[in-house]
Amino acid sequence: MKLQALAAVFLFLMASAAATGEYHPIPNTNALHVIEVAKFAVSEYNKQSGSKLKLNKVIKGEYQIVTGVNYHLTLSTGEGPLLTTYETVVREDLDTSRKLIYFTPVPVSGPEPVLGGYKPIPNLNAVHVIEIAKFAVSEHNKQSGSKLKLHKVIKGETQIVNGVNYRLTLSTSEGPLLMIHETVVLEQSWLDSRKLIYFKSINSHA
Repeated sequence: MKLQALAAVFLFLMASAAATGEYHPIPNTNALHVIEVAKFAVSEYNKQSGSKLKLNKVIKGEYQIVTGVNYHLTLSTGEGPLLTTYETVVREDLDTSRKLIYFTPVPVSGPEPVLGGYKPIPNLNAVHVIEIAKFAVSEHNKQSGSKLKLHKVIKGETQIVNGVNYRLTLSTSEGPLLMIHETVVLEQSWLDSRKLIYFKSINSHA
């Protein structure tokens, strides 16, 4: 039944598509199949990242006919009281298999993200932002032999590249010494990969 249902979806999309290889808007983002794909994306991301996101709704979506169907969706998700917007791509083949290709946070307000441009992070206390900050401090400690502890994220920006660059200003401490550091972390969520690009001291005081 699943194979027949998926085949019917595929044939419908093929019939409505102007050409294969191009993205086309999904007319009904509340369709059962679209919601199933969105829930799959969130579930796979949770498995890979250890997060506990829950799907709120599909904000918008488009599909691409290849040898299967690529679903490019923008999702509203929640983790506790926090609402976050994510962009995801799921590949679905005719054998009913699905694969998470891409899942990354995007700004929840303001203009659409521009490739190469930094955009302010609206909520510095978001769980994902704190995770990035802790990763940066931990990696710096490993590389330098320091014992820094994160106090808080003072400000932050994201940059859409081949993944997401997080540029954060952090309040840290080592013993009685309070310090301010700036860091950049590159995250490629579809590879479950984070990389510390740089971590430098801005100033410090006792």
